Formats: sequence, C-alpha cells, structure tokens
Amino acid sequence: MKKLLLLVLAGLFACSTSTSNPPSCEGDDCNQTEPGDGGEGDNKGDGKLSVEGRYLMKNGQPFVLRGMSLYWYKGPWGGTQNGYRFYTRETVMELRDTWGANLVRAAIGNVHEDAADALGIAKNMMDWTKEAGIYVIIDNHSYRAHRPGRAESTNNFFRDVSAYVQEKSYTHVIYEVYNEPRCDLDNMNYVDGCPMTTWNQIKAFAEGIISTIRSNDPDGVILVGTPNWSSGLDHVLHPTFAGPIDGKNIMYSFHYYASASAHDAYKTYFKRFYCANLPAFVSEWGTTLANGTMTDNGVTYPLNWDNNNEWMSIIEGAKVSWANWSIWRSTDDSAVLSNNPAIAATAPEYTNLNHQQSPSGQRVQTWIRELNAGRSVEGVNPEQISCN
Repeated sequence: MKKLLLLVLAGLFACSTSTSNPPSCEGDDCNQTEPGDGGEGDNKGDGKLSVEGRYLMKNGQPFVLRGMSLYWYKGPWGGTQNGYRFYTRETVMELRDTWGANLVRAAIGNVHEDAADALGIAKNMMDWTKEAGIYVIIDNHSYRAHRPGRAESTNNFFRDVSAYVQEKSYTHVIYEVYNEPRCDLDNMNYVDGCPMTTWNQIKAFAEGIISTIRSNDPDGVILVGTPNWSSGLDHVLHPTFAGPIDGKNIMYSFHYYASASAHDAYKTYFKRFYCANLPAFVSEWGTTLANGTMTDNGVTYPLNWDNNNEWMSIIEGAKVSWANWSIWRSTDDSAVLSNNPAIAATAPEYTNLNHQQSPSGQRVQTWIRELNAGRSVEGVNPEQISCN
C-alpha cells in the first residue's frame, strides 16, 4: 500500500507512436463468460500465459485477469494485523465462487524476516489456487527488497518458489519480485527523507532474480516493480535511465489509488507506456486515497467513484490485468470488509468475504464478477487509447 507521493520528472518526452495491432480478439473472445469452463480463452488457472507486446496472452489472444490482493501477510507489524487470517483455502474458494475472480495476489511481507514461513504460505497459496482453477501472484511485498541482505533473501525465496512450480508442473503462478520500490535505506523511515530507489537500481536487482527464476521456470510471467511505489512507468521509458529489461514474459507493475487526485498524472504515464507497446500489470490499485483511507490531514472525504470509473475505463480499454487492494476487515476504506469490533477475529464470519462488506468491497466485487463474465458495468466505458 503506497503513501501519497508524486514524483515530477524534469522534462517530458514524446509518446511513442507505435500502434502495432493487437492479436485478433473481440468481445467475449477475450475472456470466458463463466469461470473455468475449459473453453478457448477460459480463465481456468491451468493455462500457460505469455506476454506479447503490451498484452498478457493466453491461447494466442489478449487475456485479462481480474481479482483481489490479500492484505500484507506478516509485514512490518509482525503479523499483529489480522489480514493474515485470510490466507486460507476458504478465501481462495470464496473469491472464485462468489466473486468470480480469476486471480488472487498473495502479498507476502516476511520474505526476509522468516523465510520458512514465507515459503510455506507461498506453497499453500499455489496449491489452493491450483485446486480452485485460478491464477496467483506470489508477491514479495517489500519497499526495499534490493538492499543488502534483503536481495539475497528475495533471491532465495524465488529460487524456492520457482523450484516448487517446476516440481508441481504449475502454470498458474505469476512472480512479483518487488512490490513497491521506494526506499534506498535499510530502516523503515521510508516516508520522510528517504532517498527514492531508482529504476537503474531496480533493473539491476530484478535481472538477478529473473535469472534465478528462469533456472527453474523458463516461461513464467514475472512482474517487476517500478519507482515511486510502482507508479513510475515513465522511468522505464525515460532516456536518462537504463530502459526496459531484456527477456520474455516480463511485465511492469503499476499501482494507483483512484481517489487520490495527485495520481491523475499517472494516467498520462500509463498511456505513454501503452503507446510504447510495453506490458503493464496493475498488481495493486485502491478505490481510496493513497494511504488506504479517505482521511487526509484530519479531513475525511467521500470515495471518488467518478475517478474510479475513469481509471477502470482506461485499464479495461487497454486490456490490462488487475488486483484490487485489499482483502481484510478494517477501518481502512480500501478494505473490502467493514470493521466490526463485535466480531471476534477467530469467528467464521470474520473472514466471510460476503459478510458486512465495505462500500469499496461491494463495488469491486461487482466489477470483478461482471467484467469476468463478459458483462458491462455501469460507469465503466472501456476507453480506446489513442497513440497518435
């Protein structure tokens, strides 16, 4: 989950006018109408994915994944927040059965601190999603994964995750090697006075992790975070930086929070990236402000549904896959379940994804279910991005 921070680069560069035509894909051919029916272009989780130009592909056609990110699994708070309780087989099955999701993201936050536990929950998530017939993102949920010590832990983690993928012959696993690159320091004071991690640093780090994954999984899709809380697609393109990563089936993470007006500039970055024929994956987005709530400096605002609709129209028009933040029960407005102190964290209804949903949860569930079924959603009008 990102904090509100907007980097403005000096000097703008022209959008590439690459207008390579997408592979043939129209209407319901792009996605199935019911989860897991086994047909061509279905969203069952046992089909190999690939990347071609700006598109995620399956069965030779652009393919869109839509689902949810789980909350941080045992992050800086050592698991004291109850989001980890949703890392269960029941959650995965409920996302498939009542939300119509074809994707779940496991935001694993203890890769460096507890390698055995991190690998154990990653294996469980891979097994449960395989059983459910949906895709899973194994996310190294870190702000500073490239730093000494953490880079080695990350490399070992993805070595072991990809080895498990190889052992089980899984084709439904997506690797997210670096959630939100932000802080080029080793401590958690990443908000005030922390130097931002550059694209050159991220690229050098990611190339090592990609090499490790490829030794076990030559074809798996890999997501690489971008600077400034993974909002910095423009850094990948900017001539002063190192440029895109060489290799197949690599995509670039893009995160936004739709009620944050400062994030409106990210729409321009996203469209430039699309026009450069490079592949983005929205591995995290929120309906709220960038802090996950609708309160800023003591002032509470309403959710900006108009901007949410505009963002979704852009993303859907570009056929870009997405995971919404996040599955847990909290006072945070971005949580899909409302906080209720009367419900014990150990009670079955606490982790029921349809019990006392938040306004965000209600809206996002509708979007996932309807869009994955090939139906239109009020307010979402897929926008054809012009690269002229």
